[in-house]
Amino acid sequence: MLKGLEIPLELPGEILIISINGPAVDDVVARVEAKSNHGWYGDMRTKALFWWHFCQAPTALAFMQDGQFHKKFHDELFVALFGNAYKKGREIKGKKIVKMRINKESTGISSYDEFVTYIGEGAASPCGLSFGPEGLYFSDLHDGNIYLVKPRKDYDFDKETDHVFE
Repeated sequence: MLKGLEIPLELPGEILIISINGPAVDDVVARVEAKSNHGWYGDMRTKALFWWHFCQAPTALAFMQDGQFHKKFHDELFVALFGNAYKKGREIKGKKIVKMRINKESTGISSYDEFVTYIGEGAASPCGLSFGPEGLYFSDLHDGNIYLVKPRKDYDFDKETDHVFE
């Protein structure tokens, strides 16, 4: 894995994906291209696969590739959005994990959904993110806990649309 980039992640097919926190706006998920400027000395959106105008603070990336979830989630990119560090309660900026599908050409995002959203009243922000044998693990900076998101055992992916995970 390449060193010196913020949160590098390899996509199947030898593509390297990173997240970049913009200077005040324009946080991005980008595909790394050799000998290319990815925004800090120009337009943050130039090489972006996806960008958020207002700061969301992406802190971690993970692709679902080893069957932890249903096959329809295979190769989807999960992004932890940290948001405002000490703001309490639900926030429009960050405090969630989003799910993205990179298009076939690897030039943009073909779908984007909120996957986990904080709805509590205290301070909370997802920081780390990783797939493990049972599902998607994520950490919270404020309480130091590790959480697990896993599919419900009784869920029928072909018939139901809500409450997939526990």
